[in-house]
Amino acid sequence: MSHRPRTAEAIWASADLPARRFAGMGLNPGAPTDVLLRLLADGPAAARMVLCRDRDLPAEVVDAVLTHPDHRARSFLAANPHADPAQRAAGGRPALAGPCLARQRTGLLASPATRTRTCARRSRAGRN
Repeated sequence: MSHRPRTAEAIWASADLPARRFAGMGLNPGAPTDVLLRLLADGPAAARMVLCRDRDLPAEVVDAVLTHPDHRARSFLAANPHADPAQRAAGGRPALAGPCLARQRTGLLASPATRTRTCARRSRAGRN
């Protein structure tokens, strides 16, 4: 079983030179949408991280991020300061991973971030 880095720092530290170059392509403001979509679909984790976290994205790319199978892509979009608040909220929405009852179980006193983390953990463990 291969080890997948979980944090942004670990993803970047584990990226080789070609992966970092792909990440640079993702940051290029002149990169066409089809290139960004290809990086999102087939690029290394470092390129997806930078693409989703560190730049303004066209709506078509945001839509692709929201349906991406790697939950980290959505998490990075939720932390993207260039995305508008609605896009960031959609990136952190636990419902994207499937139904989650944690919102009911954690109650009204839990913060949205706590509910998101709880739903994500339950989804990964197969306990929606």
